[in-house]
Amino acid sequence: MRPSEIRDQLLLQHASVRGRLGVARLAVNRWALGEVPRGHVRGELAGLADALRSHNRLEEGALRELLRTVDAWGPARLEIMVEAHIREHQDVFEALLAVGEAEDPLDGVKEIERLHVRLLEHMAREEETFLNESVLRDDDVAIDSEDG
Repeated sequence: MRPSEIRDQLLLQHASVRGRLGVARLAVNRWALGEVPRGHVRGELAGLADALRSHNRLEEGALRELLRTVDAWGPARLEIMVEAHIREHQDVFEALLAVGEAEDPLDGVKEIERLHVRLLEHMAREEETFLNESVLRDDDVAIDSEDG
């Protein structure tokens, strides 16, 4: 798969995750209003978690080798991705769990709002750092990382 195709696929997944996040957020707010049962919220959160897991597997697998060799900054980008993903993905899944375990719907609303901000910021950083046309391009131009 070409780098631009990987980028397009991952950006589509980001859009899908944003959509799932919106649906989960709406479900939590509707739960707080007494319009839907807690089980509905948990179902939407499970769908969001599944979408995130699927996206993370594809993203990490597709980008691991590509980022390492794309340019002089590739190894640094890869290190950022790996370190950030481990930490941020754990944070996101803990936040998902906190929303799903909230006894009080208003606590669930607070948690989903925190998750909403955190996840949108995470995806924006990814898009700025390595899911852009200057990093994932189809040309074969490599920037020499050696001084000389």
